[in-house]
Amino acid sequence: FLDFKKLSQNNYKEMFEMFKTLIRRLYEEHDYLLKSPNLTEAQKGRINAIINEKANDASYKDGLRELIEFVYRHYNNKKLIVLIDEYDVPFQRA
Repeated sequence: FLDFKKLSQNNYKEMFEMFKTLIRRLYEEHDYLLKSPNLTEAQKGRINAIINEKANDASYKDGLRELIEFVYRHYNNKKLIVLIDEYDVPFQRA
């Protein structure tokens, strides 16, 4: 579950900082992936970079897609459902 409601900021920079925080918290919730035998060390490194706030902006922009892929791999290619609430808030605010 992902809620974009908090992404209602006054400008792009503030919104992107909140987005990075949102993505980082998601990665922290799924830190069990760091012990997954189904992920490569490179993938675990990308997870660590986001959790430890050492990732570049591009990593955050692709972070949700990658997290979905990592969870999918961890659970042996079992499909998952991602619910995104208030997805339109950043666009309406912009």
